[in-house]
Amino acid sequence: VLVTTMIPIFSYFIFMIAILFQKDKKSTHKITKSEILGLFLGLLSGFCLLNLGSLEDLFGKFNILFLTCSFIWALIAVFNHKAKGAHPLAINFYINLISVLMFSWVLFDVKSYEIFHFEFKFWISMFVVAFLST
Repeated sequence: VLVTTMIPIFSYFIFMIAILFQKDKKSTHKITKSEILGLFLGLLSGFCLLNLGSLEDLFGKFNILFLTCSFIWALIAVFNHKAKGAHPLAINFYINLISVLMFSWVLFDVKSYEIFHFEFKFWISMFVVAFLST
C-alpha cells in the first residue's frame, strides 16, 4: 500500500522540480486544483489503508525501505521520461552505475559473504525468484 500510494506522489513532485529547473523554460505547467485534490486523496487513502497509530510506525525500518524504493522508482520513471532520445544501453549503464554506487557498501560487509555457505535449497529458490518469476 505504501509503495503504490507514494510512487505517483513522488513522481509528481520530482517531475515538478524537474520542470522548475528546466533550462529552456518552454513548459509553463500550472498546478491545477484537480492535481492537488488527487495528491491529497492519494495521501489520505494511503494513511487510511495503512492503519498507522503514529508517525513512528510510518518511519519504521521496513516502511523506510518501502518509501526509499518508491522514491527510487519515481526517480527512474522521471529519468526515463527525460531520456527519451538516449540510447538504451546508455540508460542501462547509468542506472546500473548508480545502483553499484548505492549498494557497494554491501561488498565490504563481512556478513554478506555468508551467502556462499547457504544450502542448495536457498539457491534453487533464488534461481526461481530471479529468473522464472520475472
